[in-house]
Amino acid sequence: ARLISDRVFEALVLDLLIDPEHRGERVADRLMAAILAHPELQDIEQLGLVCPEDLEAHYGARWGYGPSARDARLVWRDRLSDAT
Repeated sequence: ARLISDRVFEALVLDLLIDPEHRGERVADRLMAAILAHPELQDIEQLGLVCPEDLEAHYGARWGYGPSARDARLVWRDRLSDAT
């Protein structure tokens, strides 16, 4: 997992990827527990998680993720070399 944060307002968990051989071993639970317990994140106002749509309900139930009150979406663009 990777985490990006300004250490004040928000943090974003990216790439919470578990090798298929280790799924079911609660690796993601241990990673998220370590992230959520990290001392530098305790006063962060929002902790976002980028995940596949089919896992939203799983993460919501497991770690309390859900829709944000903020009117914001993560948007993407192709790499700069592909820009016209």
